[in-house]
Amino acid sequence: RLKIESCKKYPDSARARHVEGRTVIRFVIEPDGRVSSLSVIKSSRNRALDNAAKDAVRAASPFLKPPANLFKDKLLLELTILFELA
Repeated sequence: RLKIESCKKYPDSARARHVEGRTVIRFVIEPDGRVSSLSVIKSSRNRALDNAAKDAVRAASPFLKPPANLFKDKLLLELTILFELA
């Protein structure tokens, strides 16, 4: 989560219009740490924010390989990405 948050970029178009929102994404971490099957499962209702959430996951990839003794195959994750202007 921290790696994804550090890669998150607030879209200029959304910032200029003071748009905030939360996007729920689902993705798979493959055994080698790569991301696959990345999708938005609950939209923020703003395309720029939704795309920025997916871009953050892509930028954070690859992830550390999940421990083989805990995860024998792929790891499916759902994550809420919050876009909030302070």
